[in-house]
Amino acid sequence: MKNPRKLIARAVVVSLAISAVALVLIGVECATRILFKRIDPLAVFVTVSDGAPKDQPMVFAPKRFWKLAASVTDRNFSGTTVTTNSVGIRRGKEFEKKTQSPFAS
Repeated sequence: MKNPRKLIARAVVVSLAISAVALVLIGVECATRILFKRIDPLAVFVTVSDGAPKDQPMVFAPKRFWKLAASVTDRNFSGTTVTTNSVGIRRGKEFEKKTQSPFAS
């Protein structure tokens, strides 16, 4: 059986090493956030002034990065023909309104 003191000593050394690496990473993250300003992805990745290339069925969305545009009809995108409805879902027709279920109270 191994000596428990050696196991405890090894665990302490490993935990200190992991803690040191974590502290360095946290320090680098904090320094980066303090020293550098945030880069706007729209300014970096979009070169057309109105936000999206004319022949692409994609629009820029700050929270989702890119999403499908609404009401696109038969546009070519990466070798695929894309058609979207009024909410930007790849479905050629609109969704039907929900009807009241006869079982709902």
